[in-house]
Amino acid sequence: MQLSEVFYKTNKGFSDSQVKIKIDLICLQAYKGNESAYESHKFLEQFKNSKKSLKSLLGSADIAMLMVKNMSSSGIAASLKNRVSEFPIV
Repeated sequence: MQLSEVFYKTNKGFSDSQVKIKIDLICLQAYKGNESAYESHKFLEQFKNSKKSLKSLLGSADIAMLMVKNMSSSGIAASLKNRVSEFPIV
């Protein structure tokens, strides 16, 4: 499935459910994490630490999302202090 199709289906699901939010792709960057970190919480930790700072990882976005093909769970998210989750794995 193409990434554009994932965003289209997600937004269509929101619309069909009368949820008034929409996701947009702002930046796309390849990430090569340690493939031996099959467990989602370990992979998420690697992703969070892949840049020097949270600000660097997020850029101008509200969230950073790591999309993977094969993981031990269907999704996971983490929060930092009092902030809403910035690091979902889908």
